[in-house]
Amino acid sequence: MGARKTLVFKCRIAASAEKVLKWHFLPETIGKLIPPWENVEVVKAATGPEDGQQAIFRMHLGPSHLDWVAEHCNYIEGRQFADKQLRGPFAYWLHTHIFHKLSDSECELEDRIEYEVPLAPLTQMFVGGFVRSKIERMFTYRHKVTKTECEKL
Repeated sequence: MGARKTLVFKCRIAASAEKVLKWHFLPETIGKLIPPWENVEVVKAATGPEDGQQAIFRMHLGPSHLDWVAEHCNYIEGRQFADKQLRGPFAYWLHTHIFHKLSDSECELEDRIEYEVPLAPLTQMFVGGFVRSKIERMFTYRHKVTKTECEKL
């Protein structure tokens, strides 16, 4: 069994795919997508979906911190963008945001997460379930916020 895992989260939203994609890059959006139980600070936000844009997050871990640097890649105009971890807590992380047009006023947001915990497969049996449930909880929150915010647009 491989160490790399894939999770897929989908959410129907009563707003156009174009509006939902644009919403992701409003200055206030990134802060709204960080769950309140996470001790994470936005150091630098990406300003658009295009390849090469970078975002930096500071994860506070007790008295220390870890910076998570992600760069956009795999951009397809009006359809998708992805964030690939350059530096951070995972051995591998690729988050693809896909915006499926269902009609002019409805879309489906698909978040596809490919990840690998550090030192896998050895650590997978010890922290794999914890990491998976943490990601699932985070994307449940993110989709609730995205749906609520975008349906108000």
